[in-house]
Amino acid sequence: MNKSLSGELQPTSNLQSNVYITNLSRLKKRMVASNLSDSTIKAYTRSVAKLLSFHDFIDPKDMEIDDVIDFLSNLVEEHQI
Repeated sequence: MNKSLSGELQPTSNLQSNVYITNLSRLKKRMVASNLSDSTIKAYTRSVAKLLSFHDFIDPKDMEIDDVIDFLSNLVEEHQI
């Protein structure tokens, strides 16, 4: 993993990059089709990117509900969100 200028982890392998880009692209297309505002699209995309980063960019298809709960728990415990 590499850190971006904002300090967030970025995918390092081609496979990680493909999963990351593909999933965020699909999400964005669906939100645009749903006529969501640009700020909502940015916020949702950023949140999913953080979820993927938290779990080392594994394909969301391979995630289970416990993975999402772990991420949300981390937000509450570590970042007090």
